[in-house]
Amino acid sequence: CNASNACGLWIVSLDTKKTNFLVNYGNFPAWYSNMEILYQTRIVQSNGHVLGDSLWIYNLGSGQKRPLTALMGNNYSNNYFKYSINSKIAFTSQPQSNVPQIWVMNADGTGLKQLTHTGGYTCDWSPDGNYIVYTDSRAVNGRLWIMNSDGTNKHQLTFEENF
Repeated sequence: CNASNACGLWIVSLDTKKTNFLVNYGNFPAWYSNMEILYQTRIVQSNGHVLGDSLWIYNLGSGQKRPLTALMGNNYSNNYFKYSINSKIAFTSQPQSNVPQIWVMNADGTGLKQLTHTGGYTCDWSPDGNYIVYTDSRAVNGRLWIMNSDGTNKHQLTFEENF
């Protein structure tokens, strides 16, 4: 943000390179559907105290935005949202004074569930929506892990080699 550019989400045409401002203060955009973008905004009280985050859907065709859900309480700082083919959203949530974890919810904002408990961030879905790959936030022998979409069967994919 600066005096000449608004803070928020912008989109750039690959053909014309023209930029178009979408919404104020949007963060962590991700495709939600072919013509929709999922994004996050902070929920902040007038005294500056952060309560959590709101998730929104922006429709590129109509230019309209609609609220999806609010993530508050234990879900304090939320980012890196990823939409799957099975209509789920995986993301990173970090409670105050704690390590980030991987969470999942239904595409309509219901069914919130924590999947990791030892730390995890920057996840993504397999193309079929059956698995989630994520980075384990512990300083262990390799940090890339995979799990079933319900959080079961976690196992390590990368290992550090000692030379």
